[in-house]
Amino acid sequence: MTLLELVLVLAVLVMIAALAVPALDRPLAAQRLKSAADLVRSTLTKARVEAMRGGEVQLFRFLPETGEYQVERFAGLEGAVEQSGFAAANLSGILPEGNLFVAADRAETARDQALEMSQASAAGEAGWSQPIMFYADGTTSTALLLLRGEYGMSVELSLRGLTGGVQVSEVYVDEAAAAEAGER
Repeated sequence: MTLLELVLVLAVLVMIAALAVPALDRPLAAQRLKSAADLVRSTLTKARVEAMRGGEVQLFRFLPETGEYQVERFAGLEGAVEQSGFAAANLSGILPEGNLFVAADRAETARDQALEMSQASAAGEAGWSQPIMFYADGTTSTALLLLRGEYGMSVELSLRGLTGGVQVSEVYVDEAAAAEAGER
């Protein structure tokens, strides 16, 4: 075997790899989005468990169009005056790169509204989403979260208020988001 033959074989292998990598990028992006959804699901579950364990309301919120999120303890009505109702974030994090929170839709309940009215909406002023609440009795706000990844891929997380169960949809392509991503 000559050096020339070895270089030609290596060149062919590099060309094949260069063709294969872009073909694998979409499935890997879908897997990254699914991993981000699993991270959010586990964070929501931890918030619910912490609310039941500590006996205090926990709040989950995120910054729309980013991957930032946080879980914090609600200090209660007596703390509302001196602390704006919130303690420091118990848990904060960022979704894996390329994934972001797009929207949340929370079903309004009387209990959620009473709790929000008892505290100043400092989070709303800072651009944070409406909080998803986790109560000491194991119930939560009923909510739907939408995460978006690369190539216009999206996934929905559905939180059931009575049981606190979180369902994650299959990854799907949002045509409008895909078209918008194609323009960038």
